[in-house]
Amino acid sequence: MKGVGGDSAVLAWIGIAVGIFAYVLAYDLWAHYSGHLTMTSQFRKWLTEPVMGPLMFGLWVAVPVALTYHFIVKGR
Repeated sequence: MKGVGGDSAVLAWIGIAVGIFAYVLAYDLWAHYSGHLTMTSQFRKWLTEPVMGPLMFGLWVAVPVALTYHFIVKGR
């Protein structure tokens, strides 16, 4: 694979993306079938609360913005 080559950083990013997706999917499926609150439902509940809603929305926006800043500006 040309994009991967001998660089393990690409594999690390793929592993993180797949790992997060698999974790949320597995937890949500387990929670759904066992009658617990899913991570998706909990996040939706937080977004509708008066205090946690703005906080969670801010974190949801701040994390990708901070990572982008880190990759573009600090990662030179």
